Amino acid sequence: AWFRLKYPHMVDGVIAASAPVLTFLDMDPPYDDTAFMRVVSQDASPGGRKPQGCAANFRRAQPAAWKLGQTARGRRVLSRAFKTCRAINTTQEVEQLIQWMQAPWATL
Repeated sequence: AWFRLKYPHMVDGVIAASAPVLTFLDMDPPYDDTAFMRVVSQDASPGGRKPQGCAANFRRAQPAAWKLGQTARGRRVLSRAFKTCRAINTTQEVEQLIQWMQAPWATL
């Protein structure tokens, strides 16, 4: 699809499924890298039929989890709180936990 936009005189048709055609730099309209997370945040708000404070609580939970994950004691707390199958031992695993926490909002 992008190729057709860039070279319309060379292409008769294209097939694209969810192609981010307008997300390339210097394109009009310019790429808005915050749009997706704004929509996700709306899902976690009363407008998305969630309790008041849900989005704000989630925004506070992520840095709190990251801060806890900086120490071995904090990683044990996270492992117990989230009932992980195995202990969280590294900050990389803390980052994976935070990404796991974000996933339902972005994919459901």
